[in-house]
Amino acid sequence: PACRLQGRDTLLRLVKEQKAQSPAVNISQLKIDGNILLCLGIKPENIGKILSMLLDRVICHPELNEKNTLIEESKKLNA
Repeated sequence: PACRLQGRDTLLRLVKEQKAQSPAVNISQLKIDGNILLCLGIKPENIGKILSMLLDRVICHPELNEKNTLIEESKKLNA
């Protein structure tokens, strides 16, 4: 029936919109990774914690998911 198709299309559209608003939902989707943090001099034991904190910030503020921005945030978090 047409009603079911419309409902499905609406759901798909909402999922796409949500995905576009929150581009990073896991650490692998961040614009930086542990190798970059290592190059910044961050100790290996702190990398996971910092990446998790960065992900939390990016989920709330997707515009922060830019390499240079995340590098600066990483430096602040490591201080």
